[in-house]
Amino acid sequence: MIRPRTSVRSGRLATLAGLVVLAACSSGGPGASPEGSAAPNDAWAGLAVPRPDPLDGAPRIAIAEIGVAGSTLGLPEGDATAAVTELVVAGLLERTDVRFVERRRFVPAADLARRGATPPAGQPPVGSSESPEWLLTGTVLMVPGGSGGRLALVLTEVESGGQRATWTVDLDGARADAVGLARSVVALALEGLRAEGLAPSGAPLPAFAVDGPPIPPSAVSAFLSGVRAGDRWDWEAARAGYQRAIREGAGGFAEAGVALRRAARLRAGGSLGVS
Repeated sequence: MIRPRTSVRSGRLATLAGLVVLAACSSGGPGASPEGSAAPNDAWAGLAVPRPDPLDGAPRIAIAEIGVAGSTLGLPEGDATAAVTELVVAGLLERTDVRFVERRRFVPAADLARRGATPPAGQPPVGSSESPEWLLTGTVLMVPGGSGGRLALVLTEVESGGQRATWTVDLDGARADAVGLARSVVALALEGLRAEGLAPSGAPLPAFAVDGPPIPPSAVSAFLSGVRAGDRWDWEAARAGYQRAIREGAGGFAEAGVALRRAARLRAGGSLGVS
């Protein structure tokens, strides 16, 4: 059970127990065949599904770092923060009540384009992107040697640089795996955005609960290998990583499917600004 503690400027938040993180089905979407089981083009067939259109009034959100301290979550040293941050991105990417705005890869690629530099081999078009309205940052402090801890999120208005709200929640008895923590971040952020009147209600996508079977560290490591291959614009390696994550997640790792579809869109010619 996730128990909210305090919320600055938005009052006490309602319980998160009923909140869900939305993503497409945990199988990884159509065409998510195991790595090496099909020719490259066949393996990508049907994966480049467009992102859903956001609801009217959906806020434009960018993610900075969601820092994790007190535990490596069973991952190699230094990977916990990267994993949770990218899992939060995946948790927001295909929602309709927020509009996730890519910045981590878009900004350096756009800077290269402005300087007239030759982009790295395989880089997708930069494209154009709306500026984010809000920046979400956070920290997770886990209790060493067991589950539980404290999650704190900060919402900053990009234009003014001013802090709009801070939300904190106790993670007593919460899942101590990277996916469970990332889903707690998304759930807390969504409830906070709604409490602030910044996000519309209703999100007509399939849902999966915050509480659920833990995703093993091996699956999260495979997910991270997909992220890092995508950062090198190596789409075949990215696909292999994400599909391995889906397989090792035993049907419960929806975020890996979201990331796989994003990689497919970029490989098919989508731009960094909109994919």
